[in-house]
Amino acid sequence: MAIGTASLQKGRFKQPAVTKGEFVSLFGRNKEATTEKSNVDLREQYAEDFKAFMEKSHLQFFQQNVIKEIIYIGYLIRKPNQSGIWLYALVGSGMIAAGLRVLSRKHIDILEKQKEDIQAYFNEELDWRENGVGISRYGTDLMDVSDRNEQFYFLRKTLETLDFVFRDRVDKLD
Repeated sequence: MAIGTASLQKGRFKQPAVTKGEFVSLFGRNKEATTEKSNVDLREQYAEDFKAFMEKSHLQFFQQNVIKEIIYIGYLIRKPNQSGIWLYALVGSGMIAAGLRVLSRKHIDILEKQKEDIQAYFNEELDWRENGVGISRYGTDLMDVSDRNEQFYFLRKTLETLDFVFRDRVDKLD
């Protein structure tokens, strides 16, 4: 299955709302002919295609939300709501990110003490914040089909590595 066509093949394709210009195809349309509404729909379609791509992963999807026009896709690292810790992928305008959300400041402090050991598992620098840790890529073009595989692989590899590195550490937190 070609990346970017998963929802087409599963019969779930929804044409983005375009208020001016002409819709050519989901990924081959004129970028200037879109509005912010169509960009939100494009991110939603991207998220659906990514979730289909992730079906081959061992990670278990558990929620998707739109927060300030950013698509947030959550994956379990533990039982839902057991500890307020989960994996996530973010899809926004010009950026994608993958990370570990940690709601407890106490837990993030414990994990951050292992920062050097944890960083050794990643090729890119981890961004530690008060509510989690992750890696972001800016300047991504969600319309660029030729880069879609790279974007999806980046997100999947990062999520799976986060799961591998943090699963046992998270289990020891409570």
